[in-house]
Amino acid sequence: MINQQERVISRLLGGSVVAVAMLGATMLSAGQAKQYKALAWAKSKEKHDNIIPFVWVYKLSTPEKIKAQVDKQPPGYKTIFSWELHRKYFPKQIQRLEQRTGKKYTQQQMAGLSDNPADGSVWWDNGVATVGKRFDEFFKKYHQLGGTMDYFILDFEKGMSNWSLKNKKAVFDKIAQDPRFAPIKKELSLSDIRDVYNWRSGETYLKWNAFMRPRVATYINQAIYAPIKKYYPKVEMSNYNYYYHRQQDKIPGVNGHKSYKYSKGSIVGNSQAPALYCSFMQLSRLKLDGSNKYAPTPFNGFRYSLNIARSAVLASNRPLTPWISHKNYRNSLVRESDLYQELIFHLALTGVDTFLLWNPNVWTKGSDPKFYRDAAQDRLVNDCLTQLNELITTGKRKTLVKNIVSWGADYALTGMQLNGSTIWRFTPRMKATEKISNFISADKSKVVLKTATTTITIPLGKIITPKQELSGQGVWIVAPLNATPVVKK
Repeated sequence: MINQQERVISRLLGGSVVAVAMLGATMLSAGQAKQYKALAWAKSKEKHDNIIPFVWVYKLSTPEKIKAQVDKQPPGYKTIFSWELHRKYFPKQIQRLEQRTGKKYTQQQMAGLSDNPADGSVWWDNGVATVGKRFDEFFKKYHQLGGTMDYFILDFEKGMSNWSLKNKKAVFDKIAQDPRFAPIKKELSLSDIRDVYNWRSGETYLKWNAFMRPRVATYINQAIYAPIKKYYPKVEMSNYNYYYHRQQDKIPGVNGHKSYKYSKGSIVGNSQAPALYCSFMQLSRLKLDGSNKYAPTPFNGFRYSLNIARSAVLASNRPLTPWISHKNYRNSLVRESDLYQELIFHLALTGVDTFLLWNPNVWTKGSDPKFYRDAAQDRLVNDCLTQLNELITTGKRKTLVKNIVSWGADYALTGMQLNGSTIWRFTPRMKATEKISNFISADKSKVVLKTATTTITIPLGKIITPKQELSGQGVWIVAPLNATPVVKK
């Protein structure tokens, strides 16, 4: 279903609500669950059955060359990633174009899906027309050649938020003076645009950002998803960090801004793609549990990312294909913890079967060995996915997630119905001196999981020992379909 914000955006852009609504997903039926795979930013140094690198498309890429690369990918995971095809012109390229042609381009003509939205425009119609034509031409030819595609991945991180517009007075004054601004001003009940860039003065900036997010999504859908969908109606498309969330879950942004108050999120294409890097910054100044500041600990980083995923799944039935980082990502709070593996396991039980792996090769030993991405990190992801594929078959799956993990809880428990049984992953908050066995007891009739605050009993539960133990901070449990965990504080 198209949400109310997207209806408003469509009207303000002069588009058809029906046309935008038709950009919806075709959901998998219960019996069509996929294997667990990762679509990766970069190639691995080793061959991995469960990691498929993107095929990158650039402005100078030809459909013939892209097809030759995509043909080598496994069936069901033909994946194209746009790096430059979605961009308009860089400022320097515009200058060169002007010098070569003698033509001058106005700022309005330059505005669009470019790398410089801070130049000041919330009207990207020219950019949409340019990019849309480019995508239509490219994928029409690609389709004529017999090219196939299952996933189209986009990493477009620019926008129209007050942060993207750099909180510059000149930029906002220019927007306010544009005659096209009147309907936006009315929709936002905006008395003074200064309240947006003077963001400390109140919550107007949150309302602005909540309104502009789906506006950007609508533009991108018009420019990219619509032309692709003409030729590949079943393609699964997403854009980096675009997803839905439940407002009742009250999950702030990484810097503690309460964007959830005025927004339910939005997506590009038909798939949700939150960035779950187990990191946050000024969020740590908030007391999410009502009493304690949310300290930057490994467990808190793990829970924060897991809660974003849970809220997304509870908010929408659109597929969830989240971004995860390589383990040694410098800003990750779990880079030295098995909670990295735990997140992958919990995400799978939340409903994820396809991960987007950010594993760039740009990190080098020369800059900081601690954050270097070596072959072992890709191998770890592949091993986690192998374990999931061994434990969880391709039968009927249904996540048992009903809420986010309480901000005051000292554990996470995520379950999934799997054919005629249930499978659970239990991850307690642990001290360095503790072992997972300290939290578990089991007999023939039950499994008991006990933390400092909570006792969880799973009737008729059985502990599963996987072929390869990949984490010392969690445990797998299987139980009959009707064996509901009993939680006591």
